[in-house]
Amino acid sequence: MVGISHRLADLARLERAAVKAGAREALQHDALRLGCAEALVLSTCSRTELYVVLEDTADVSEPCTRQVAEHLLRLLLGPCSAADLERIASVRAGDDVVFHLCRVAAGLDSRVVGEVEIQAQLRSAARAATATSCEPHRLRGLVAAALSGAQSVPHQHDSSDRRGLLARLAVARGVAGVPWGRQVDAIVVGAGTMGRQVMEFLPVDGCRSALLSRTSVTGPSGGPTVYGLEELPARLESADVVFVATSAGRRLLNADLVATAMSQRADRGLVIVDLSVPRNVDPDVACVPGVTLLDLDDLADRRERTSALDGRHLAAVEAAAQSAAERYLAGLRSREAGPLISALRERIEELCLAQLRRTAAGQPASDEHLVRMASAVAGAVAHPPTMLMREAAAQGDTELLDQVARAFRLPAGGSVDTLLPR
Repeated sequence: MVGISHRLADLARLERAAVKAGAREALQHDALRLGCAEALVLSTCSRTELYVVLEDTADVSEPCTRQVAEHLLRLLLGPCSAADLERIASVRAGDDVVFHLCRVAAGLDSRVVGEVEIQAQLRSAARAATATSCEPHRLRGLVAAALSGAQSVPHQHDSSDRRGLLARLAVARGVAGVPWGRQVDAIVVGAGTMGRQVMEFLPVDGCRSALLSRTSVTGPSGGPTVYGLEELPARLESADVVFVATSAGRRLLNADLVATAMSQRADRGLVIVDLSVPRNVDPDVACVPGVTLLDLDDLADRRERTSALDGRHLAAVEAAAQSAAERYLAGLRSREAGPLISALRERIEELCLAQLRRTAAGQPASDEHLVRMASAVAGAVAHPPTMLMREAAAQGDTELLDQVARAFRLPAGGSVDTLLPR
């Protein structure tokens, strides 16, 4: 895995690295052209990460892995100095990727710890993942395992409570600077999940709100009416607080537009909260007199954990993520022992057949009958060591696997390096 997250990168870098759904496939195919067998892009407001699987025949030595990682990072982040990559980028390999993705799926690496929006985003990324063959996707299997672990812990609160914590935080910070001696006008730009959650958490009493989107639609029964984005300039003249949360990928509010609106407001201030990555509000808006501009870096301090979970539930979620990673790795190692187990079965069958042929020498028994007998006996004899080998592989006990292989002379010469799990 290569990428950046809110833990090391500021919002400016995150928005430059953000990958929209329409560009995700092209980036994944670029990774395949570099020699990767599979690729998956996860791009959210907290991170942009590229997960890849190297070809089985690829050189996975440290220098090669580092070189591939540098190529992938530049695919993801564009031109960057080595010092910049060292400062803001993360590179993970092997088991570390599994543990990291399980934590990501559980919301433990999000701006708001314990949020569950990441699960839908991860499912979408898995559906869009690409591979060079028609074999089952290993990355999709890993995502499924990570999501299973994330969903194994009962929610501490109703799911909407956790999912909407960032929206509640945005509302709390946004309305804090608004004078409440009169009715307050709030505008929410964006009719997606985040925009509607902000609407839900706006105060009911003393607050008049409007939901704007690129297309005006009639809301579902009981839902808010959505107005067209063309109403935004006029509504800015009377608004007290504006929340912007769209996937537009461009600046919807710039300094000129906001300055024009502020000129019609006398001395009334305006609070603008930008919840988008890439940002929908030009940072220069902060320089307009009377305007307070907040973005995601202001809402959730990268140095502190804003959590939707109390200590007991946080520990349970962390334990579930750890357990999911360990189960996945154990299953992977067990499957990778398959070639050694097949070789063991073949060796036992060979020994049984040779003994049966010697015993039946001169007796009226066809060779086909002897082969069937040898196969049946080999199956029964091989079952206990097979179970033992699967357990050893799951636990990473290559010493025991090596002992079994040497006892049965697998392969000839006693070397099992080509059969043992990597």
